[in-house]
Amino acid sequence: MSLAKYLFYLFENTNYMEEFKDNYTIHKKTNNILIQPSIFLKKYTEYLNKHYTDINAPTYRDLKLAFTRYGIFLKAFKVKGKSPTNFYIFNDFDIITIINILHKSVCM
Repeated sequence: MSLAKYLFYLFENTNYMEEFKDNYTIHKKTNNILIQPSIFLKKYTEYLNKHYTDINAPTYRDLKLAFTRYGIFLKAFKVKGKSPTNFYIFNDFDIITIINILHKSVCM
């Protein structure tokens, strides 16, 4: 559930802009938010260490499995003329909607 809380924190009020500063990109055509896996994992681990001292740091595999639940996938993009790099694709509206639906189904 801590991943859902972190995603909600990031995308509810566009906190991702402050959290990731220069480490995210907005896709020109879709307006999706692109964040590299290593950067997301680092920031998420920092969040867990700050708020949940009893939770072990996740691995890339753990994160990938958890993200499938929220419709977040990894895809290679060519950004700013550089060679293709893997990014997680975030749609802030979809994420908030999915978290709310999952939260309601857990609470029922």
